[in-house]
Amino acid sequence: MPKAIPRPVLLLVSFILLFALYYPSLNGGPIWDDYHNIFNDSIITGDFSYWTIFRDFAWPISVSVEKVLYGLWKAEYIYYHLLNLLLHFLNSYLVLKTLEKLNLPYARLTFVLFLLHPSNVISVGWMVQLKTLLCFTFAISSLLFLIKAIENKRFYPLAWISFLISLLAKSSSLPLSLILVIYAYKKKGRSHLMWTLPFVLFSFYSGYKVLKSEITTSASKQIESKSFVAVENRNPQYILPQDPSQKNDLKKKSDQGFKERAGLFFKTSHYYFWQVLLPLDSSPVKGQVLKETGPKEFLHIVFLALLLFLNWGTLSALALLAGYVMLSPFLSIFTAPYMTLTWVSEQHMYLALPFMLCFWMGIFAKWKFRFAQIFPILFVSFFSFQTFKAATYYQSDILFYSKSLQADPTNIPIAYNLAVAYLRRNETNQALAVTGQMIEMGNTNLEVKESKYFAYISELHGKIVKHSLQKP
Repeated sequence: MPKAIPRPVLLLVSFILLFALYYPSLNGGPIWDDYHNIFNDSIITGDFSYWTIFRDFAWPISVSVEKVLYGLWKAEYIYYHLLNLLLHFLNSYLVLKTLEKLNLPYARLTFVLFLLHPSNVISVGWMVQLKTLLCFTFAISSLLFLIKAIENKRFYPLAWISFLISLLAKSSSLPLSLILVIYAYKKKGRSHLMWTLPFVLFSFYSGYKVLKSEITTSASKQIESKSFVAVENRNPQYILPQDPSQKNDLKKKSDQGFKERAGLFFKTSHYYFWQVLLPLDSSPVKGQVLKETGPKEFLHIVFLALLLFLNWGTLSALALLAGYVMLSPFLSIFTAPYMTLTWVSEQHMYLALPFMLCFWMGIFAKWKFRFAQIFPILFVSFFSFQTFKAATYYQSDILFYSKSLQADPTNIPIAYNLAVAYLRRNETNQALAVTGQMIEMGNTNLEVKESKYFAYISELHGKIVKHSLQKP
């Protein structure tokens, strides 16, 4: 972005564009675990004490904020969406401030690309992802305060507090502690390492709370027993009980061999890296990562190693490594304890995306050729188009699940959610068509048939058929 543009004009135009791109999603209703974690959660909707939330939960800041917001807005979904949108704009502005403090190239362009990146739609359009946005707000604030603290130690307490709040909003920022410590060491050497000790201690505390907290147990039970199903109290007859035969499935998943995890790492690493620059896939849910690893994934690792070798010692290489550090809980090697499956889901990219964009900006800064100024226009235009396209899928739960099922036709949890969404609208025939298609697929696809979720959709299909037969 040209520096000649006054900053207020840049911010105003950027916000107007952001609002226009996300406008289709602003009236969207709950999806996935919005029901489970907000609108049907007795902790949020009942008289659960804030003291108990802060004592027992790993992410008490997010839970408390959601509880306050529910008390104010109830089921007025547009306000939740607007808040997410405003937080995303604030986060983008904080990215701009940070890049300018670090004197990195193309700070304004990076700000616009992060603001309009289609991979952020799921974090902004999905109400429950408020926790990701809050986590980022305080994570980037801690980095900003650390940059100031390098020159004036009085800012260290603000950096510590911001980082702690970020962890209490969501533990996705836990890997940031390593980046903060390395940055302080690179700038001031060992003399400042003792000042970074609170970052390490808070990270250990956050990790312990995630392993022991009620919210972790609740999330694991939801994955195991409800298939991420958007259960709503208006349709209690369609809520499926936990399948006792699956109680050991979490342990089996945790015992995956190194070879399988390495394959998942290659897949997820390849996807997230290229999704930063070429976000071609705009479907809301990408589904579970395939276990088969082909030549392109291995070539990708070789390409990454070559990039690091050619840029070693530069800010570009450091930015790339920092991006992968932030993605590390979602690359299957060190799977987050509350994730029993490795899913390609772009909210995992939110905290890593600024680092990855800085890597590409550092690469592009070295390229000097004719008409180079056209590329920012092309990227901003392409990102805007993809973001608007992705945001339209959040207009309704039926559209969201339909597009997701098109991208991943064998995904039973998505099909289950789509059928339940039709049932909420009393569109029984459409729900029956969805469940029937999955049953038919199970007869010819062994992987679908053997899925632990197949019993759930089979039971739902039977209930819909029985209900249809009983109709006068």
